[in-house]
Amino acid sequence: TWTTATSNNTGSIYGLAYSATPTNKFVAVGNTGQISSSTNGITWTLQLNAGGTYPFHDVIYAGGKYVAIGYNGTQGVVATSTDGLTWSQSQPASLTGTGCYPNKIIYVNSLYVAVPVYGYNSNSSATAGLVWSSTDAVTWTQRTATMAAGSYYTGAASNGTIAHLVTNSGHHTTSTNGTTWQPQYMGSS
Repeated sequence: TWTTATSNNTGSIYGLAYSATPTNKFVAVGNTGQISSSTNGITWTLQLNAGGTYPFHDVIYAGGKYVAIGYNGTQGVVATSTDGLTWSQSQPASLTGTGCYPNKIIYVNSLYVAVPVYGYNSNSSATAGLVWSSTDAVTWTQRTATMAAGSYYTGAASNGTIAHLVTNSGHHTTSTNGTTWQPQYMGSS
């Protein structure tokens, strides 16, 4: 049985995360820069209203904190919280690339990895395969995850020990540390 609920976010909700312990909270992020939290998924409280300066596209709970990520048209934006209530915001200068902005975040072996998904990665060879990694979600380092020319990421997932990035061309790239990526192929042979 499903129950309809409304969050306090005035725009679209793009990301949702949950932590059973220690926070017992759902966190929802959206394109208007708003972050809401709920302990039951039905009643929501607005925790951050960053406005259009911080349009968030994804959020996770990993490494002892929530990390929301997005882009503002020129660079990446990040918000972090250990409890889902109090948030710190930043626009790290290192979290950008030519025509390439983060909108998905995963976590692999104690490293946050920000990924440009669904066309937010330039098709030029200069930025194809660009991802960013961070140990603290504050300082980010650009990494290269090899992909076919003209491809873009269509998804990213991690089970905590191995990360997968998939592309529109049927290729995927894996990493066990978030810094070194190995190309794979998922199509028919």
